[in-house]
Amino acid sequence: KFKWDWSLRDTNGNIVRSNSEKYKNIQCDNENPCDIDASECYSFTYAGDGVMFEISGTGLNSQTLTGTQLTKGLLLGQGCRNVEGSCSLKPSLDTLSQQDGRSRDIMEELIAISGRLVLSSKESPQYQAACWILREDPLRLMAKDKSLIQRYVARIVFASSRGEWWTYDRIDQLSHQHECEWNEMRPDYDVGVFCKEENVVKFNHRGEGMQGSLPTEISQLSRLEYIDFSQNELSGTIPDHIYNLFSLKGLWLEENSLSGSLSSRIRN
Repeated sequence: KFKWDWSLRDTNGNIVRSNSEKYKNIQCDNENPCDIDASECYSFTYAGDGVMFEISGTGLNSQTLTGTQLTKGLLLGQGCRNVEGSCSLKPSLDTLSQQDGRSRDIMEELIAISGRLVLSSKESPQYQAACWILREDPLRLMAKDKSLIQRYVARIVFASSRGEWWTYDRIDQLSHQHECEWNEMRPDYDVGVFCKEENVVKFNHRGEGMQGSLPTEISQLSRLEYIDFSQNELSGTIPDHIYNLFSLKGLWLEENSLSGSLSSRIRN
């Protein structure tokens, strides 16, 4: 019998409805439907292969999507109008300004990785990625979720890019997908993020208009094997954090504006 799982999270990332037996007090299915407050905002996430579902109700637009084997998300509810697009207003991401526990917990995690200074710069890729994770990402991840950090790092890489592939239409399309699906197969080479067992193992952003410095945050991805950031506009030095990627097998950075010398640690 085919099995698929779904859950509905509120803006704090708490599961409020699910078909899983783990959440019997909030469990819903075809035989036992349940109601939600359509004036709020929810993230609908699911996992399953070839899943078809329809969501409709008072105050909600009816939507039908086709799922894949990886988890995806979909924002639902009238309250989402106050959530989606809010990063265009450049809100403060300081932990003291966050009004909910989810946002504070996530920002503490991201500050530990990127630092307060870069996250306070509202034009930085790190700020853009963090704001998106907090306010616009349909998956509504929690600080404890396994994929939070790699999704944040992948978003930083894309936010650093100005290539033809990373358009606003594609941003909207990819945001509802697991970060392991943020890629495109081409006849000559593939571009984007690639994974094994839902762990990022490869970045290929060759010629995608990457600007600024090499993101130090990629050192958080311990399973990373290949990085191709060649033919871009990266500047500055290669950060020492890169040498902590002990699974790294290939690094392509040619045709950038990088400076400085290579550390002797690269041999390790």
